[in-house]
Amino acid sequence: MPTVTDEMLEKVLQAAASPVFVEFTEADSVVSAKLRRRVEVTAEEFDDRVIFLRLFVDENPGPAAAWRIDSRPMLVVFKRGREIGRIGGDVAIRAASLEDAHDVGLPMAVLRRGHAKPHAQNSGGSRRKA
Repeated sequence: MPTVTDEMLEKVLQAAASPVFVEFTEADSVVSAKLRRRVEVTAEEFDDRVIFLRLFVDENPGPAAAWRIDSRPMLVVFKRGREIGRIGGDVAIRAASLEDAHDVGLPMAVLRRGHAKPHAQNSGGSRRKA
């Protein structure tokens, strides 16, 4: 699964025709490490339909601030450069687990069905700061 910098992330989000699944993570976090392993397994399953990216927030804080990533780990799905769903923390770990994906969150639902309604907290559009 590719690791990106803040500049690379912005370019991919704007250019991607497929949904983009971004794992906002920290290098030294035990919880983030646990999630990384699960996301890698999921990325292998969906690699033909979804772009999976990993961004280490401790090394690239810009996107976390721009997208208001208040906790880590955080899984965010983008489509056509706009956020369409996010989940974080323990829920993100459960969502990245293939056996629990159908129970716990929008990002995995997006991957399984290929579409989604806007996230309830984000129904007014992008969460990105102007």
